[in-house]
Amino acid sequence: MIFESITLENLFSYCGAHTFDLAGTSEGRNIVLISGRNGFGKTSFLNALKLLFGGVTDNLRRAVQRERTPSDKQYVIGAGEDWWGLLNRRARQNRQKHCAVRAVWREDAGRVQVERVWEIGANSYETRLRIEADFLEQPLEDTAAQEFLDFRLPAEFIKFFIFDGEQIQEIAEANRDEQVRQIEALLNIGKLGLLREALKAANQHWQEAAMDTRRAADLEDLKARLAKTQADQAATALALQLAEEELSLLENEISVLKRRQEGRRASVNQLSEALLKERIMQAENEHASLSAKLADALPRIAPLLLSAELADKGMQLLDRQLKQSNGPAPLLRRLAEVLPSQVFDTPPLPPTLPLQASQDSFYRNRLRKLLEAEVGDDLPPPSLVDRPKLEKAKSVLQRYAYNDDARRHFAEMLSRLWTLESQRKKLEQERRDATSESLAEREAYAKAEAELDALGNKLLDLKLLIKERRNESERLSKLAQDQTVQIDQQRHSVALSEQARQRLQVSNRLSRFLDAYKQRLKESSRKELEDALNLRYSQLMTSNTLVRRIAVDEFFALHYLNLEGETVGMGNLSAGTKQIAATALLWALKDCSGKQLPVIVDTPLARIDRGNQERLLTAYYPHASQQVIVLPTDSELDEEKYRLIQPHVYREFVLHNPSGSETEILHQPMYPARKVRHG
Repeated sequence: MIFESITLENLFSYCGAHTFDLAGTSEGRNIVLISGRNGFGKTSFLNALKLLFGGVTDNLRRAVQRERTPSDKQYVIGAGEDWWGLLNRRARQNRQKHCAVRAVWREDAGRVQVERVWEIGANSYETRLRIEADFLEQPLEDTAAQEFLDFRLPAEFIKFFIFDGEQIQEIAEANRDEQVRQIEALLNIGKLGLLREALKAANQHWQEAAMDTRRAADLEDLKARLAKTQADQAATALALQLAEEELSLLENEISVLKRRQEGRRASVNQLSEALLKERIMQAENEHASLSAKLADALPRIAPLLLSAELADKGMQLLDRQLKQSNGPAPLLRRLAEVLPSQVFDTPPLPPTLPLQASQDSFYRNRLRKLLEAEVGDDLPPPSLVDRPKLEKAKSVLQRYAYNDDARRHFAEMLSRLWTLESQRKKLEQERRDATSESLAEREAYAKAEAELDALGNKLLDLKLLIKERRNESERLSKLAQDQTVQIDQQRHSVALSEQARQRLQVSNRLSRFLDAYKQRLKESSRKELEDALNLRYSQLMTSNTLVRRIAVDEFFALHYLNLEGETVGMGNLSAGTKQIAATALLWALKDCSGKQLPVIVDTPLARIDRGNQERLLTAYYPHASQQVIVLPTDSELDEEKYRLIQPHVYREFVLHNPSGSETEILHQPMYPARKVRHG
C-alpha cells in the first residue's frame, strides 16, 4: 500500500478541503516531510488517518485530555469546551455540518479510493464509509467497507504503523495481554486460536446432537434463557452507555450555565429586589438586637470598661478604707470624742486652782485636734462605714480592672454593629441598582436559576439511574456465568454415541495438534522477532551500553539484558532508550509480518539524543517502509539534521495555522536551499 493522496475536509484544524499529493515515491526516495509548529495541524493529520482506517477507537478517545474519557458520540460531536469534536471550529461557526477524510492508494491489485464522512448535528451524527477500487465490481459501504480496511490494516495494528514518536515508548514497556494478542495477530499466529475456537464450537454441536430428546430440550431451554440474559445484558449495557453519555453532557451543560450566571453577576447585580429587601431587614434586625444588648449592659459599667485606671484607683481607696477600718482609726476617733471630757470634767480633779475658761477651751481643742489628725480627713465617719458593701464594691471593681475579656467582648459587639451598618448601606445601594435593571434582565436571571435547579434535580435522578443500571448489569453478568456453567454441565452429562465419541476424539487430537503447532510457530516467530529486534536495535542505538540485548519470551514480552545477561529494570531505562527500543520493535514487526504498509510518524525524534537522532534519520526512516510520512517541528529537525534526511525526501509540505483553526498547506521545502552569490 502506497498513498497517492490524502484529503482532510473540515476535520480538526483543517477548514475546508485540503489535499496532500503524495504520489511520486521511488527507490531511495520514500519519505514525505510534513513540517509545522506545534498546533499547526500535524497531529490532526495523524488522527485523521487513524479515523480513516478504524473509525473512533478507544485509543483515540483516551488521547483526549479530559478527566472523563469521552464516548464515541462525544468524540464526534464534542463535549463542550473540553473537546470540540471532529468538526472544524471555524466550519461549525459557518454552520457547516460535513467533515471527511479521504485517501487514494495503490496496492498490488490496483487503485483504491476510501472516504469516511460525518454529518454532525447539534446532538447527533451520521457516518458513512465508502470504498471504490479498480478490482471491485461495485463500491463497498459501511460494514463491508470496514471489513475491506480491516483486512489491510486492522484497528489493533494501527498503533504499529501510525504513531506519535513521544508515545511509542509505551510499546517497549507495555507487556500486557492486549499487546501480546496484537503481536500474535500481526505475526499470523492468532488465526490458529480462531481455528481452535471453531473446533470447540464443533465439539459442542456434536455433543448436543448426541443428546436424547429430553436432554436436548433441557439444553435448548438453558440456551434460550442464556440468550435472553445476554440480550438483557446488551440492552442494559447500551442503556448504561447512553445514560453515562447523557450524564457527561448534562454536567457540561450545568458547568456552562453556572459560568454564564457568574458572568452576569460580575457585570450587573442580578439579585431580585425582594431578596435584597429581605437581606436588608435581616441586617437591620440583627443591628437592633445587638444595640439593645449593648444598651442594657454598657451604661452601668461604661466608665469602668473605658478606664481601667479609674477602676484601679477606686480599688486602692477601698483597700485603704478596709485596712483602716480594722486598725487604730476608730479608736482614735472615739478618744477624740470622750477623752477631753474625761480629762477636764470627770472627778476626781487635782487640788489646784481651777483653769480659766479660755485655758480649759484651749487644752480641750488641742487634745481633740491631735487625735483627729491621727485619724485623717479622707475617711468617712465610722457611722458611714459598711464593711460588707466595701468588700462587694471592691469585687466589682476587681472584675473590670483586670478583665480584658469583657472589654474585648464589648469591642467585638461594637465592631459587629459597624459591620452590620456598612452591610446595610451596601445592600441598600444594590437594591437601588436592582430596581434600575430592566425587567427582562431580572427575568432572564430568574429563568436561568430555575433551569439550574431543574438540571440539578435531573442530574441526581440520572446518577441514581446509572447506579441502578450498573447493579443490574452486574446481576445479569453473574446470571449469565451461572447459566453458562449449567449449559456446559448439561453437555458433558450426555452419554455419547459411538459416532459422536469418534468425532470428539478426532477433534480433541486435532485441538492438541493445533496447540502444539501454535506453540512451535510461536517459538519460531519469537526467535525470528528477537533476532530482528536486536539487529534493528544495534543499528539505531549508538551510545548506550547498559542494554546489550533484548530478549523476547514465549508471551512476546520484552526483557532488557545487560552485558552479564542480567535483567535491567524498566525504571533504569531512560525515555530515549525506551523510544529507540520501541522503534526497533516496530521495525522488526514490520520485517517479520511481511506487511507492506506506510509508516506515519508524528514527533519523530522526541526525546532521543542527537547521535541517535542521526541514526534514525539515516538508518530507520529511509528503510522503514516503501513510504514513510514524517511530521516534525523545526526544533526537532533543524537545518543540519534536515540535510541528513533530505536526499530520501520526495515530497515536502509546510503547515501554517496561526489562528489555530485554519491549517494551510504550503508546497515548499522546510529549509529552502540557500542561493550562492558569485562575486
